[in-house]
Amino acid sequence: MTANLEDPDFFEEGSEPGAGLSLPDVVPDELVSRFGRRARHTVRYHQSKRYRLRRGFVSQLSSLRVTDVWMTAAVVFGCSLVGLALIGALAYAVVLWPLAVLFLVVPVVVLMPLSLWVAVKITRKERASQPLSFGN
Repeated sequence: MTANLEDPDFFEEGSEPGAGLSLPDVVPDELVSRFGRRARHTVRYHQSKRYRLRRGFVSQLSSLRVTDVWMTAAVVFGCSLVGLALIGALAYAVVLWPLAVLFLVVPVVVLMPLSLWVAVKITRKERASQPLSFGN
């Protein structure tokens, strides 16, 4: 099957270019004679599911080599540990001193939504004062 790139149905929306083409099951003898016996093995291997799965896995693994991913993961992990420690400390204080609810838990429960509300207001004000920039 030859590819007609000018055909509007060749590039279907949501599919990869040339997805309608099927790869041949047999490697032509002229390619084997020109490139050697190894060409047949290479072509057949590149068509296999194992090759495609390995290639996808390697590309996903290569994204873990970026240091930003590891730094972000470390920061999120550290913040979650600190948050859990604070929640545990508040729970322990309430168990030891039930009156601590008034002085420890209530202010934390009130200040969290208040700080979120203030942060939203500040962010909206900053966004409104910044000019729109396209391309940066």
